[in-house]
Amino acid sequence: IPTPSLKVTLVLPFSPSSRNIFIIGLSLYLGLAIPSWTNAELLKADNSLNTGNDDFDALVAVILSSGMIVGGSIACFLDNTLPGTDEERGLTSYRLATKAVGNKDLRKKVYSEPLMEILAKRCPILRKLPFVCNDE
Repeated sequence: IPTPSLKVTLVLPFSPSSRNIFIIGLSLYLGLAIPSWTNAELLKADNSLNTGNDDFDALVAVILSSGMIVGGSIACFLDNTLPGTDEERGLTSYRLATKAVGNKDLRKKVYSEPLMEILAKRCPILRKLPFVCNDE
């Protein structure tokens, strides 16, 4: 049963298009179904998954048994491959949000970390990291 808070959370960043509903629905479904199938079939005592490399078998079993990895990977793949408008993909709201933080003084005040600023002055390559303020 959808709750009002879930509806508000999903409606604000995503337009209610069939593309986005399909992506969310399929990724949720497969994020629940594939780990259940993995636990029921692949992780049996007879060890159905046998590629010849035990470490690779364990890696595939862990990845397929994690619903967050499966659902997130499918959602990311579908969002980047299915065609859609910029509004459906959330790019227009992202552009508006980045323009709102276009004030460099405000950005430096919010995102600057004194220790990282000192380190970035000594080693300028650190400015490439996303959590280091890029303005000097």
